[in-house]
Amino acid sequence: MGTSAILGQYAVAACEHVRVREQRIVMLAYVLPHDAVPHAGGRYVAAVHEFVSRHHDVMLLTADTTVNRRAAQMAGAPRHQLVTVRGPLGWLTTNVDRWWRRLDPGAPYLPYAVGLLISSAARSALREADIVDLQWEDSIRLAPLVRQLSPHARVVGTFHDVQSQSFAREPRRGRWSRVYWRAQTALARRRERRLVRQLDTALTFSAKDAALLGSPANLTVVRPPLGAAVAQPSNSGELVTGAGSDGAVVFVSYLARVENARAAAWLLEEIWPLVREQLSTARLRIVGGGASAHLVAMVDRVEGAELTGFVASLDEVYAGAGACVVPLREGAGVKFKVVEALLHAVPTVTTTVGAEGIDGPDLFAAVTDDPALMAAALVQALTDPTSQLARWRRAQAWAERAFGSDQFEDEIASAYGLT
Repeated sequence: MGTSAILGQYAVAACEHVRVREQRIVMLAYVLPHDAVPHAGGRYVAAVHEFVSRHHDVMLLTADTTVNRRAAQMAGAPRHQLVTVRGPLGWLTTNVDRWWRRLDPGAPYLPYAVGLLISSAARSALREADIVDLQWEDSIRLAPLVRQLSPHARVVGTFHDVQSQSFAREPRRGRWSRVYWRAQTALARRRERRLVRQLDTALTFSAKDAALLGSPANLTVVRPPLGAAVAQPSNSGELVTGAGSDGAVVFVSYLARVENARAAAWLLEEIWPLVREQLSTARLRIVGGGASAHLVAMVDRVEGAELTGFVASLDEVYAGAGACVVPLREGAGVKFKVVEALLHAVPTVTTTVGAEGIDGPDLFAAVTDDPALMAAALVQALTDPTSQLARWRRAQAWAERAFGSDQFEDEIASAYGLT
């Protein structure tokens, strides 16, 4: 059901003198989104908030961190409450959290969890909520606490990714690292099955993630609303894209996340030199904020590579791209950056991890974990930008259908019980 249909139902109810009660919705998310939020998960939370707040009262409870205090001053920050623990208890929980996270890397942020319990404003919001929405698995782990504080609410949890799969892919250097991550993976798998049963509705972004969680009856797959197709047909009927426009390969990513930084390093060290051997004029743009000083230095040493930093709008980035590369070997969940490249009709080369959960027909220039094959596919895309325009147009059309706003609003309304 799209927005117009939902509005139509409200109009019918009014005409029949049926009172449609505004729902009180509380969202729990560790990150406070805003118009310039630099990562995909934050953009998803913002999209959910924007949609449900059109007709319902929505409050976002988020952690009182330096990043969120800064985000609260940004344009587009939604109505929210920073959950804080001050004084000696705040100092204690912050320091205990550092040690706790070594034992349990997927744990919720301890000051946030304690703040929900002791904050009168947070308790009041949860007590009065009709729906509680838990974003990311660390918030979903607070479901037992939420059930106590909000016993009558419908509890919805969104697994942006599945922690057990992320843990299974962590680099394992040495015996103790292997033992540690093997144990964390096993614990997370058992915990996730229990967590799903504690929710009224669980959401994932792909059928692959649903299967990882056991495909229970209360689980729904929701496709994030990643936007409409950007490229437009020219007067000749051919697709106008950035492909081949200046030979640039782009990697778009929030580089503060360790798996993205490692992917960028792998690209610079093992893939990009092979591209330059075959095409010396090729240029690489790594786009995104959060790069460490080490990664900045790496980029500076690589011929033909540049780091742009955060870019507010990616349309120009993709318009100047001959190809997109997504060299991820870790992490889990649907990679929004891959879908965004498809929506811009840019030939996309990715790993098997990057392609997970994006299961349309013939979408990619290549899906491979071999650096030589990735380099060859990038060179092919750069040197022959016109022969497969129809293919990229079909991929673009599929992405627009699968990740458009109408289906997203239908799925969220159903998951929340708002239909």
